[in-house]
Amino acid sequence: MILVIMALSAIAYFFVAVLAPAGRGRRIGMWSLAALLILSAAGIAANDSVRFGLTTVTVTKREPLVGTKTAKVLVTKNRAKAPVVLYRTNPLQHKVLTAASGTTTTVAIKTGTKATVTTTDRQLRYRNGWAAFLFAWSGQNGYRLHRTVTFTVPDDWQIN
Repeated sequence: MILVIMALSAIAYFFVAVLAPAGRGRRIGMWSLAALLILSAAGIAANDSVRFGLTTVTVTKREPLVGTKTAKVLVTKNRAKAPVVLYRTNPLQHKVLTAASGTTTTVAIKTGTKATVTTTDRQLRYRNGWAAFLFAWSGQNGYRLHRTVTFTVPDDWQIN
């Protein structure tokens, strides 16, 4: 939306500068529209450099971890220099979920008393309604900065 405001203020600035009669009203209109243009450009630059209007939120989800159909096994594979963990969170689930390490994802396996998978996401969210209005259509709301997937498995589980 900030781009729409910027474009409309640029068009309005042109019409005020060209069509308005010389005088105090033209000067005030040009200064106010120039200030709006500069503020729009500064808002876009601030959003790009320091994520102006956005805040970082941490969302944590914990689910039970179930092994394969026949045993308590956590299956890991190495694909393209990154370990991939295959897992299920429901014993009736046929589809196997995957968690792979990458540039924005960290996968860790640790021992504990209960088999669980904990997913922690750091996401961007709009700070308030005004920021949501200004930066609408930017695709930044809900953007994931980093994901950490931690598998906690008991000692009696096998890690393949």
